[in-house]
Amino acid sequence: AQAVGSNCECWGAGILLMKQAILLLLCSKLLFSWASKIGISAGLSTDGSVHRRSLPVVSKQFTVKSGSGWCVDASGVETGAKRVFSVDCPDAQNMCETDDNCVAFTCQSAGGMSVLYTTTECAGACDMRWHHDPTLITQASTNGGSQNVQAAWSQTKCYVQSALTTLSAAASPGASSLTVADASIFTVGQRVRLGVEVHTIAAVNTATRTVTLGSSLGGAYRAGDKAMRLPVASLVQSFVGMFSTVRLWLHNLLL
Repeated sequence: AQAVGSNCECWGAGILLMKQAILLLLCSKLLFSWASKIGISAGLSTDGSVHRRSLPVVSKQFTVKSGSGWCVDASGVETGAKRVFSVDCPDAQNMCETDDNCVAFTCQSAGGMSVLYTTTECAGACDMRWHHDPTLITQASTNGGSQNVQAAWSQTKCYVQSALTTLSAAASPGASSLTVADASIFTVGQRVRLGVEVHTIAAVNTATRTVTLGSSLGGAYRAGDKAMRLPVASLVQSFVGMFSTVRLWLHNLLL
C-alpha cells in the first residue's frame, strides 16, 4: 500500500509539473505575440525576404542568398560553426538578432527546424571564418545531404547579416576609433563587433568615416577586416532573446 501511495504521489507531481510547463508555454506565446505586435519580432515574408524591423530595435539586417538549403560558401561547403534548434523562422531570426556571434541563419517554413551560424557555446575547435567575415557565405545549397535531408531543406533560404563594413585602415590594440569604408551604417549607442570584441559606439563622423568607440580595442586589426553592426543592448532586446530561449526549452521539455 505504501508503494502504491508513493507511485500515486510521483504521478501527481509529474502531472502538476506538466501542467505548469504547459501554462508557462502558453504565457510565453502570449507575451511573444505581444512583442511581435510592437515590432520586436519581424518574421519572414512569403517571398523569402526578411522584413526589416522598425521600432524598438535596430536589426543586424539580413540578406537572402540565392539557392535553397543551408548556408554555404562559394565552393558549396558549409564551413561555419553552427547550432541546430527546433524553432520556426521568426524565432530563428530573433535568436540570431540577440546573439552577438550569430552571422546567419536558415530555417524550414514547415518542419520547425532552424540552423544558426554562431560560435556561441561552440565546443572544441570552432571554425571562425564566417564569424569574422559573413561575406564568405555566398549561397544556399543542399549538396552533400541525403535524399531525405535534401527534401526537408529544399524550400529553405539562407539569411546572412548584411549590416557590416570593412576597416579602411589598420587598428592597433588600445585604439579607441576606427576608420571604415562606410560609417553611415552606424549610429551612436549601437555596437560594433570586430573579431570577438564588441564595443559600444560613442561617436560617428561620416565625413571622415571615423567611428569612435566607448572603450579601447584589445586586439590588432588589419585594413579589410570586417566591422559588424550590432543592435543596441537593451531590455527589449534581452526580452526577445529570453522568451525565444524559454519557448525552445519548454518545447523540448514537452516532446
